[in-house]
Amino acid sequence: MKPGIEMYFDSIQIDWIFVIVATVILYSTYWIHLVPKHFNAPLWVIRKSLHIPVTVIVAFLPYFTENLFDYVLVVICLFSLLILSSLIPQIRLIQRIFDSGLREKEKGVILAINNILSVCSVVLILFLFHEELYIYTSAVLSMSIGDGMGEIIGRPLGKIKYKIFHEKSLEGSLAVLCGIMISLVIAFGINKLLTINIVWKLFVVSIIGTVVEALNYYGIDNTTLPLSVAFTLYLLSNI
Repeated sequence: MKPGIEMYFDSIQIDWIFVIVATVILYSTYWIHLVPKHFNAPLWVIRKSLHIPVTVIVAFLPYFTENLFDYVLVVICLFSLLILSSLIPQIRLIQRIFDSGLREKEKGVILAINNILSVCSVVLILFLFHEELYIYTSAVLSMSIGDGMGEIIGRPLGKIKYKIFHEKSLEGSLAVLCGIMISLVIAFGINKLLTINIVWKLFVVSIIGTVVEALNYYGIDNTTLPLSVAFTLYLLSNI
């Protein structure tokens, strides 16, 4: 497999175009995801309308800059905008985001912990595999497309139910499998690593990721799914 990128930390050579564009796009997604709420969409639709685009964006950010300080500035600018928006009583953007992110019967503290763990897992994967960028992209896209398709298909169409920790559907799990496979194909394709010889590896990774997602416990799959995909890909890359 070809190497990825060499990350560095430079507070002088700042790519301001990247910082501004990334901040504006991410900030816009927080507003756009509220649109379904005005059409009385179910809570899970509102939640996924934020989860999917944000994680897709995060999956491809490393292709545009290698300077870690650029990411720090994006985070600072983004949170500054969110906080300023939340200081206006009529907007309260952070509260709206928090409310739309809650699952049925989920406590706020659980949501906060899961979000922190998910962010930490993404940062860890980028730190460990920035020289194998296809692994990072595969892992984050699997969390986005794989997990997203599972709920988009499983919620309205799931008929065959099963339960390990939480109730799932066979249709939803098959959608997760397809979503992870699609994520892997995209990641390997843009890195020009997609060949017929690795199809079996992608299938194995997809199965393992699907099993991990099925073992979801209180929303922890947004942490365990990308980690399982990343480390399975790494292990299989040596075969």
